[in-house]
Amino acid sequence: MCYAARMAGHRNANGILIFDYPEFAKTLRDRVRERAASLAAEAGVTIEHIAKLHVRKEDVVARVLVQRGDRPGLVHVISAMEACDAYKPWHDKQTHKTFVRPDSGQCLHYYFYFQDVKFGLVYLRVPTWAPFGLKFYGNGHSWGRLRIRAKSGHKGIAGQIPSWQRRLALQSNSLTKLGIGSTADNSPASGNGSADSGQECT
Repeated sequence: MCYAARMAGHRNANGILIFDYPEFAKTLRDRVRERAASLAAEAGVTIEHIAKLHVRKEDVVARVLVQRGDRPGLVHVISAMEACDAYKPWHDKQTHKTFVRPDSGQCLHYYFYFQDVKFGLVYLRVPTWAPFGLKFYGNGHSWGRLRIRAKSGHKGIAGQIPSWQRRLALQSNSLTKLGIGSTADNSPASGNGSADSGQECT
């Protein structure tokens, strides 16, 4: 849920105490972790945790690609502790109202790197703490290389582009497997070559 007021309304409508919110968030956190582990296992991928700031995720994935090749599918999953948005239960002594308000903290994030048949290497960044601000990133250079290979008649993944309907179904299925569905806040990506995944609030 994208907004603190909407989250508080959801809690009140379901008869759940605002100050029980941390336990509610922990339940969602555990679901995301379980689904991430399951998705990685299904693809035969090991989740690699990176704790050191000087380690570049792009370099780690590049080494995996050298061994794996550029076939479509899940390439690698990286986890890291990073800053994230959060909600904090709060009681206003002046208005006597109890609600959740925006806060910040640190939580475990998953980076799902995919080799897409049209856009090349892309990733989806998934935090494990509500409100789950998603970040989708696609590099324009990777997309450009695939277009050049397709025009030159290269029989790599650029020649295996499925329909838009199939790609959208695959992306939707991946989010469903993570157990976050429409409760996620799809935040715009940052940096050159990034793509805004749009925002869907419930």
